[in-house]
Amino acid sequence: VQFNTGQALASNQMTLATASAVLTTSFWLTVVVHIFG
Repeated sequence: VQFNTGQALASNQMTLATASAVLTTSFWLTVVVHIFG
């Protein structure tokens, strides 16, 4: 049970990390386009 829980948490963290990385990248790209566009 503990192993499965750890696996689910790691999977969730990977998903969250990927999502936040994508959001951060799009945010900064938008900022750069507005400033330099």
